[in-house]
Amino acid sequence: MNVFAGTVTIPCAHVLMTIFSIFHLAWRINMPKKQKLPIDPPLVRVTRDRGITEGLVLLTQILHEHGLAEATEGFLGGTYGYGCHFENSTFFIHPYCWCEKSTCPQCAHDAPNFFHKISGSEVRWYKYIGRSQKVTLTQSWSTIFVSCIHSLGLPPGNEAA
Repeated sequence: MNVFAGTVTIPCAHVLMTIFSIFHLAWRINMPKKQKLPIDPPLVRVTRDRGITEGLVLLTQILHEHGLAEATEGFLGGTYGYGCHFENSTFFIHPYCWCEKSTCPQCAHDAPNFFHKISGSEVRWYKYIGRSQKVTLTQSWSTIFVSCIHSLGLPPGNEAA
């Protein structure tokens, strides 16, 4: 861990592993058992942009691998780094649009690439996730990410490949 000006920064891989461990534990807690823990474990606070890029790429991978959306593949962004076309009652995610037509709902209205409907949080990127990314969050990224995963209704243990 690095300590700088009173804040603690955690490498992205450690943050994601912690988030997914907690998410998996939350799923297991909600499964029928003889004994349940009285409260859910607290989520990890992700500072600045850390974890958002990786979370959006992972969300694209989950949507693609479960047949809920087709990933838009590319070169620099990797297999899942461009996003996909998906929308439900909790969020939507769309890849960057290059058409620049005034009739395009995404280009003409400067729509975000990712929008969390419950919180109003949004993420915009240029060409691939993470490039020139602009983030507007109204709640923690870990809360938003877990909300998106829950909204997919996947069986416990099948959230990620």
